Amino acid sequence: MFLTNSVVLILINVFLQIHFVSSECNYVQLAAQKNYVECTNVRSMQELAAEMRSNWNHLKIVNKVDSVFTNAEHHNAFLQYIQHLDLSKVGRFHTSDYGFRDYLRLNHLNISNTRTATLKDYWFSIGNQIEILDISWNQLTQLRRETFRTLHSLVTANFSHNEIENVEAAAFSDLKMLKHLDLRNNRLSYLNDWGELSSMETLNLDDNLLTKLSSNAFKGLIALQTLTVSQNYINDVERNCLSGFQKLQQINLSGNSMQTIPDHLFRAFSNIRLLEVDFSNNDISSLPGNAFKSLNYLVALDLSRNAITSIDEYTFLGLNSLRRLSLVNNNISIVQPNTFATLNKLDSLDLSDNSLSNFRGDMFGPSSSLPKKLRKLLLKRNNLASIQPHAFDIVSNVDFLVLTDNSIRELREDLLLPLVKLKKLHINRNNIEALPAGLFNTTSLLQELYMDHNKLTFFPYTANAFANLAKITLEGNPWQCACFKEMLYWSIRRGINYSPYVSNKYYNGSRPVCVATPWNVCVQDVDESTKKEMIRIYETALSRGVTDFKIIPK
Repeated sequence: MFLTNSVVLILINVFLQIHFVSSECNYVQLAAQKNYVECTNVRSMQELAAEMRSNWNHLKIVNKVDSVFTNAEHHNAFLQYIQHLDLSKVGRFHTSDYGFRDYLRLNHLNISNTRTATLKDYWFSIGNQIEILDISWNQLTQLRRETFRTLHSLVTANFSHNEIENVEAAAFSDLKMLKHLDLRNNRLSYLNDWGELSSMETLNLDDNLLTKLSSNAFKGLIALQTLTVSQNYINDVERNCLSGFQKLQQINLSGNSMQTIPDHLFRAFSNIRLLEVDFSNNDISSLPGNAFKSLNYLVALDLSRNAITSIDEYTFLGLNSLRRLSLVNNNISIVQPNTFATLNKLDSLDLSDNSLSNFRGDMFGPSSSLPKKLRKLLLKRNNLASIQPHAFDIVSNVDFLVLTDNSIRELREDLLLPLVKLKKLHINRNNIEALPAGLFNTTSLLQELYMDHNKLTFFPYTANAFANLAKITLEGNPWQCACFKEMLYWSIRRGINYSPYVSNKYYNGSRPVCVATPWNVCVQDVDESTKKEMIRIYETALSRGVTDFKIIPK
C-alpha cells in the first residue's frame, strides 16, 4: 500500500510539472531596443506582477500556439511603464472590458494572430499614447468609430488579414494623426465615407471584394500619397472616384477586372505629382487616346499582363516625364509609327511576351528626330523574324538590348552601328545561323553577350577587341569544334565567364557542345557549314539524346 501511494504521488508531481510550467522572463539584447524583456509560458499578466520592473519598456510574451492568455490586470503600477507590448505569440487572447487603460505610456501594441473577434469600446483610455496598433491576422468582422474614439495619437493601424465586411462611416475620423492604414486581405465589398483624414499618407485595400470605385470614394484623404487597391474585382470606376487628392504619388490598381482606362479617370491630376501607376494583371484591351493626358509628372506606368493588341501615337499622350513603361505579356502585334515619339524621357521600355513580328524604328518617331534617352529595350519572347534597317538609329543611347526567344534568322551588319553605348546584348534562343563580321565594330563597351541556342557554327573575326566583355553564353549552337575551342580558350585567357547559369548541362557532359569536322581549323564560311549539314547533324544528335562532348559526323 505504501508503494502504491508513492507511485501516485510521483505521478501527480510529474503531471504538475508538465501542465503548470512556471513562467520565465529574460532580458534580450537588441540593437534597436533597450530594456527588451521576453517572457514564456505566461497565462495572464497577473502572473508577472511579482517580477515586473519599471524598466520593462518593451515586453513580449511567447506561449505555445494552443495557449490562452488573459489580460485582466488593473492595479499593477508597473504596467504604466510598458511602451511596447507584443502579444502576437500568446495564443488565444482574452481581455476584460477594461482593456489597456492601465498602460499609460504604451506606444506600440501588437495583438496580431491572437484569434481576436471583437474590439470593445473604451479599451483605450483618454490620453493614451498609442502610435502603432497591429490587430492583423485575427477574426474581426467590423470596425466601429466608438472603438477608436480615444486613439488621438495613432499613426499606424494594421487590420489586414481579418474578415472585415464593414468599416463604419467615418470610423477613423477622430484619428487626426493617422498616416498609415492597412485593410488588405479582408472582405470589404464597398467603401463608406472616410471622414476627414487630413494626415493619411498610405491606404492599402488589396485583396478585398471591391467591384466598383464610386464617385468621391476617397473624399477627405487630401494628403494621401500611396493608394493600393490591387487584387480586387473592380470593373467599374465612376467619374471623380479619384478626386480630392492633393499629394498622391502612387496608385496600384493591379489584379482587377478593368477592361479599359476611362479618359475621365485622371482628369483632375494635371497639377498633382502622381509618379507611379500600376494597371497590371487586368483585362484591359483598349486604351483611349486621352487616358493619360493629365499625368504630366508620371514616371512609371505598368500595363503588363493585360489584353492590349495595338498601341498608337495617341496612347501615351501627356506622359512627358515617363521613364519606365512596361507592356509585358499583352497580345500586342501592332505598334503604329510615332507611338513613343512624345516620350522624350523614357529610360526603360519592356515589350516582352507580345506578338510583334517585326521591329521598326519609326515607332519612336521620324528619323530626323533627336535621339531618345532610352537605355533599356526588352523585346524577348515575341514573334520577331527580322529587325528593320535603321531600327535603332533614333534610340542610340540604348545600353541594354534583349532580343531573346524570337525567330530571328539574321542580323544586318549595320544593325548595331548606332548603339555605341551598348553594354548588354542578348540575342540567345533565336534561329541565327551567322553573325556578320562587322556587327560588333562599334560596340567596344560590350560587357555581356548572350548568343546561346542559335544555329551558329562559328564566331566571326572582328575588329572589336571586346576589352570590357565579362560574360558570354555559347551553348546550344552547332559550333565547329575548332571554332568552339577557339572561343573557349579565348574566354579562359581573358577571364570571361562563359557559363553564367549555375547548372549548365552543356558543360557537365549532359549535352554536346560542338560538331567535329574533317578540318582542324575554324572555317568561317556559312555556305560550307550548310553544305556539310552541320545544323541538321547537331539537331538530330540532340533529339536522340547524344551526350558526347562532340559529335562526329559519319
